[in-house]
Amino acid sequence: MRRGRMALGATAGAVGEILNEDGLGIREKASIIMERYVGVGLDGNINVDALSKNAMGVVTATADDWVKRKTRHYQLIGNKHILPAAGEAIPYLLAWDAAGIEGSARVKAQAAHDCIVESMQGYIPSTGEYPGISSPKLRAYLLGSHGGRIGSHIISKFFPGVQGTVRDLFGWSA
Repeated sequence: MRRGRMALGATAGAVGEILNEDGLGIREKASIIMERYVGVGLDGNINVDALSKNAMGVVTATADDWVKRKTRHYQLIGNKHILPAAGEAIPYLLAWDAAGIEGSARVKAQAAHDCIVESMQGYIPSTGEYPGISSPKLRAYLLGSHGGRIGSHIISKFFPGVQGTVRDLFGWSA
């Protein structure tokens, strides 16, 4: 889960441009992708702004992942705590909603990809913009996942046995 999410974030700048239906040819798309990853396009165009926005998105996702590893967030999910797992599902629920728009399969895939990446790193791959923490999708994800972890600790501390009962009730126990 973690590696897949980090790979999705690292490749978002390229995949977002590939899915973009803007009528550009392969060379133009490759030039835009190069600008997002190295700051210089194939035509010699220098675009440090595109590089910095893509890099800020990757740094946001990496910092979030680092905090989650240090706070044992993934261990809670592995131990079948439902609140952190529900918080981690937010980007996919947003993507499911975005895939319901009208248009071709490519447009739907782009909307779903944009939602997943924006909610996990605050970067919009199709446009190359970085709204960061001002993105409501990123805020929802951060509050849901980190709030789920904190809520799970509170429930375990003050109401021991509740999470095990919920897991047994829904058949989530191993």
